[in-house]
Amino acid sequence: MLTLGVSQVFQGLYFFESDFDLYTISENVNYYEPFTVHESSLSPCVHSILFSLVKDEKKAYEMYLRTARLDLDDYNNEVSEGLHITSMAGTWLSIVEGFAGVRVKYNELRLNPILPKNWKSYSFNIVHNNQRVYFKVHKKGVSIANNGNDDLVIYLNMKRQLIPSNNQKEINLADNLNYEVKKLEKVLKLKNTGKINIIDQIDELKENLTIETVKEDINIK
Repeated sequence: MLTLGVSQVFQGLYFFESDFDLYTISENVNYYEPFTVHESSLSPCVHSILFSLVKDEKKAYEMYLRTARLDLDDYNNEVSEGLHITSMAGTWLSIVEGFAGVRVKYNELRLNPILPKNWKSYSFNIVHNNQRVYFKVHKKGVSIANNGNDDLVIYLNMKRQLIPSNNQKEINLADNLNYEVKKLEKVLKLKNTGKINIIDQIDELKENLTIETVKEDINIK
């Protein structure tokens, strides 16, 4: 029987996310995860991030809890030997790269957030291009505060948002959803007329994995 500790497949998908489409990622995570024993503290957080990416919120949250509670619940029966620093960092990554979907592409911040159904909100700060940026994801949308001296461009669910320096902006996720639906309709319409290659369009929309941010803090309610 095949069993995996830190799934090499998952690590590859995590580090080279932009080289794969979402269908390939989804097929692999759903196939390999049942064989993964998660004995390594590096494992659950990567799984949580990838499940968030493919919008499997139930599995993403399950893997998040395993990351966050690895030592609290002593999953591996070894907490007497010391704590797992990797799972602590993995907890932060599961929220910021996972639930919030933070990526940096072409030196621009991108978010594609989900909100676990048991949570009212979560918030965190990151530093991007030497500017401190505050995010809060809640049931109605996303609050973004640009605490730097330069204007900031952020793509929320692929829609461009301009946050002026030292300003805060409230964004309704329903408005962004309408934007995504209209964009998809346009893509499909062009596809049906033979004017574009749908694969090229999908590749254009794929997010880059690299995240160039510095942790400041996280608050969960």
